[in-house]
Amino acid sequence: MARRREARMLRSRHDKETGRAKRREDLARGAEQWPDLFRDLLRQDPDEDLVDRLENHWLPDINQGETAHALPEEALLYLKVWALETLAEEKAHEAMEGDGELRNLSRRMRAIEEEHGLERGEPWLPGEGPGNWEELRRQWQQKVDGIFLETLEEHGEQELARMFREDPEALERRTEEGRRYIFGQ
Repeated sequence: MARRREARMLRSRHDKETGRAKRREDLARGAEQWPDLFRDLLRQDPDEDLVDRLENHWLPDINQGETAHALPEEALLYLKVWALETLAEEKAHEAMEGDGELRNLSRRMRAIEEEHGLERGEPWLPGEGPGNWEELRRQWQQKVDGIFLETLEEHGEQELARMFREDPEALERRTEEGRRYIFGQ
């Protein structure tokens, strides 16, 4: 999940609508297999945004666990992490609008991407860019990871925060198993 999350955040860092569009695609794909599970998030209510639906409906429902949807642990973990990543992504975009350092790192990365002819929203994947871009990406990612950890802790997910800090690859493997279960891949 760490590499998948990082790649998604890199692609959408200049435009939060790009990230939101990808989330809507995920929801639509999930609804094909699990209509009851995804119905609440697909609901378009002008008085309630996605963040409100995640915090007020989705996460409490997932936290009820297997009783609510009879899903295996990895699938529930994936859904929970997906929701928390969505919340963190929204916070990261808000931070980039107000945080001079995060915004500055993103602008410097974009300048390097432009020098190399990359289109906006299509940066290198981690480990594929030139050294100066990779250093900026690491700094940028460290700040974004901090936002994700903060989001986990704000929602009482200390165990997930510990896993993310201590063994992000293990968390990625487990959530990938859940993603495959949910999307039938």
